[in-house]
Amino acid sequence: MSAQIVQANLVQANLKARYERTTDPKRMMTHAALNEAIRRDWKNVKEFLPARTATSIRYEKGATKAVAWDEGGQEAKIDLPLNDGWYIPDGNPFAIPNGKSSNRDDSNARYLLRDQVGEVSCSVGCSFFKDSKRSFVNVDGGYWDEGVALIGGSKEQDLLVKGVTLEAFRILVGDANASLSDLAQTVSPEKLGALTRLIQALKLE
Repeated sequence: MSAQIVQANLVQANLKARYERTTDPKRMMTHAALNEAIRRDWKNVKEFLPARTATSIRYEKGATKAVAWDEGGQEAKIDLPLNDGWYIPDGNPFAIPNGKSSNRDDSNARYLLRDQVGEVSCSVGCSFFKDSKRSFVNVDGGYWDEGVALIGGSKEQDLLVKGVTLEAFRILVGDANASLSDLAQTVSPEKLGALTRLIQALKLE
């Protein structure tokens, strides 16, 4: 079997998610999911921003630690920079930019906006620069009423599996499928059989 036939038999995942606005926190995308959608599906999601997310945060005045949680999920302690600015998320499950200081030119960086005056307990909001998909992450106590949901989405569709939402997982499978297509050009198709079957089994329509 030729590499071309293997590639032709790989069915591309449908990455064009369908979104709608919602005021129901149980249907809103978490900040991690929305951040992934901005990164991977910018053209389709940008019209729904700025938006509230199903992620919340709480911290004291002048604190460098915060507690964050997703709707219906458990609280987790995270670091929180004292000043607004460009930061790279430190790997926290909420994709809140709280790690290494960076700049606007860094594609992995997001701009953090936090309150400098008092205690805060609020939903995490997400806005963006109009000329690019660099996003603001608002944890300053102000947020929008509407969030972003998948059309036909439910609480079950937004459940996290080790920090990855169903929609983010769908996108990751699509990326793996595309990478496998490229790999099929240089590697014997017989050696890719198991990987091909695995990706096909994981596909979510």
